[in-house]
Amino acid sequence: MAEHRLSSHHHLFSLDPGVGKTTMVKHFLDQLIRSDHHEGVSAVVFLSRLDEVGKRIRDLQGLGLRDHVGVFVGKEAGEQRFTKLGCVEPHKARVLITTQQMLTQRCRGRRFAKTSAFHYQGAPRPVRIWDESFMPGEEFSMSSDDLASLLVPARDRSEALATAVDDLRDVLRDATVNKRLHVSAMSGLSAQEAQAALYGISVDTNQAENVQTAARNLRDIAEMSPLVHHDSRNDGVKIMLDYRDTIPSDLAPMVILDASGRCRHTYKLMEAKRGNLICHDAVTKDYSNLEIGVWAIGGGRSSFAQDSESERHRGIAQTISKRPDEEWLVIHHKDRERAQPFRDQLRDFLSDEVLSRVSFLHWGDHHGTNDYAHIENVVLAGTFFLPDKVYEGRARLAAGLCDEDKLHPNVKQVVKEGEHMHGILQALCRASVRGVDAEGRCRPCRAYVIASNQSGIAKLLPDLFPGCTVSAWEPFPQQMTSNVEKVIDLIDWLLKHEADLWDFIPFSWLRDELDFKDKANFRKTVLKRDCFSSAIAERGLEVAEAQVDGRIQKGLRFIFPDDDDCAT
Repeated sequence: MAEHRLSSHHHLFSLDPGVGKTTMVKHFLDQLIRSDHHEGVSAVVFLSRLDEVGKRIRDLQGLGLRDHVGVFVGKEAGEQRFTKLGCVEPHKARVLITTQQMLTQRCRGRRFAKTSAFHYQGAPRPVRIWDESFMPGEEFSMSSDDLASLLVPARDRSEALATAVDDLRDVLRDATVNKRLHVSAMSGLSAQEAQAALYGISVDTNQAENVQTAARNLRDIAEMSPLVHHDSRNDGVKIMLDYRDTIPSDLAPMVILDASGRCRHTYKLMEAKRGNLICHDAVTKDYSNLEIGVWAIGGGRSSFAQDSESERHRGIAQTISKRPDEEWLVIHHKDRERAQPFRDQLRDFLSDEVLSRVSFLHWGDHHGTNDYAHIENVVLAGTFFLPDKVYEGRARLAAGLCDEDKLHPNVKQVVKEGEHMHGILQALCRASVRGVDAEGRCRPCRAYVIASNQSGIAKLLPDLFPGCTVSAWEPFPQQMTSNVEKVIDLIDWLLKHEADLWDFIPFSWLRDELDFKDKANFRKTVLKRDCFSSAIAERGLEVAEAQVDGRIQKGLRFIFPDDDDCAT
């Protein structure tokens, strides 16, 4: 970029959390400013969060770049407080720190090259760095129920607006699925009047959050032609689904640094379908020091809300109580209005002393902070699920689909899985797993994840964290069934009386000894039981294969062989 030799694409580099992304950018900018060969070359860094701005400024000023760093976040965001750090005026700064939100606001409908707010000495900055998640725009949707929620607040402002919203609702309910629906101007209102009234609802703090969101979305889809879909969560309800590009097409070439780049399928869609992005090789850590336990029950927000027996909170508390003197990080769903806060619910099962060593973050605030990187125990109290329409819209946005292009269900599924992995990677890497040793391994960490088998999350973890150990997390161990108990009793007898004679215990031998006639029934009632898996693990055994009587058989063997065996 600095020498205008980079192809006109967005270039994605995926570096795992903790490997030094921020440090790399800091020193690159330092070298750029000091280089005699790049005199006058300027750069802009787009950050995802306002709270990162001050830290980046101080990092660069710590390298002696005080006279070369400027900030542009807007007066409403408190730009003046950053000016007090000694930043130079934006158009005079060779390095400009800004936010991604400022880019989309200032470049709406305009080319980047024509947006002077980001210029250096009257010209666009050639070095462009995007920090964290990148999408070429944003998806949006509006259902007939969303429109209904606007009727009362709309009528309070304008009877004509309420009538127009109600008419649009009727049109949507009668619309053909998978066809475009043109949202015409509000009848009886000028475009300016409708926009002003909807804006008033969107910023009215007395309105429910979903009503404010509906007002914002209706403002955005006016005069557009979104695609009509069925809402998968609400049978019979129809939604208008579309996306808008918010990133100027001439922003490339640009470097994108996103730790989740290797797991989010949206980037692969941009590369394959839009053709404006190149995915470069990822830098991945060795996660062999990470142990993950998965509790196979529902982890969605509604699952917690409907848990009248507080089973999930009790299970988390019981797990924390096994290491009461250690620090813990719990990442949970955002507290609902007028509901008991998550921390208070956990307080019912933990002493104040133990609770004082537990830190809390909620989904949505689970990335970007290193304040908990010393904590070796982390609980994901459920995982963050988005409505199905969001995955559909996000996939269409990434692929650049238009008009009546259909999205294959498999594409939506891999996008959904990628978003799950993105959230889990960012969440777990708030804890000690973020760290890395001299050999490229993460620091030791124990993670506990609540996720149902139906979510498929447990199967994603080994690829997301290469080298990690994934096992069942059972806060309330299952009682052994009679069949499992018979098998374990026999194994215990062997270990006590004939351990020297057995280095491998075939399942076929166990079946014969205990008179199991049906192989399939043995597999179902013994081998597939979680209590059996837990019992053999406690005894240092694992399922393995070995050659017995000239054929390969499955059975049990010791996880750690004797020293004599290792010596050979």
